[in-house]
Amino acid sequence: MEYKSKNIEDTLALASKLAHLIPYGSVILLNGDLGAGKTTFVQGFARAKKINEKITSPTFTLLKIYAITDKNCLVHVDAYRLENALFEELEDYINENNILLIEWSHNLKNQEIFEQYLAIDFTYISKNQRKITLTAVGEQYQKIIEGMKQNV
Repeated sequence: MEYKSKNIEDTLALASKLAHLIPYGSVILLNGDLGAGKTTFVQGFARAKKINEKITSPTFTLLKIYAITDKNCLVHVDAYRLENALFEELEDYINENNILLIEWSHNLKNQEIFEQYLAIDFTYISKNQRKITLTAVGEQYQKIIEGMKQNV
């Protein structure tokens, strides 16, 4: 599924719509050039999940955990500095209580830990415009994309 974002507000709105369809236990892989909108997307997703903390990319800490409920969390990962590296601890966060949003996921060497996922690729078109492509790997994520097609 392709979506054209004309501005930051469009990206935030898309993230919000997706956040309402994504169940706990989901893995979302975010890729694109610097400044393409990955962190903006995470901000919109977090806002829709009622997370009031300021969302910044955890480039140096690698991950940040935000509580959504008493037992559910949003795990925001930035793999920018992990080019072709293993991030073995990541497996600890893939469970039915968390939603993982992983920026620069293509930098991870241990891609096989993602059996099913939703890949979102951000392509820079112009200063304000981005092409956002959603790709489902697994039946659960295909249903989410079908739901998005009805809501966008």
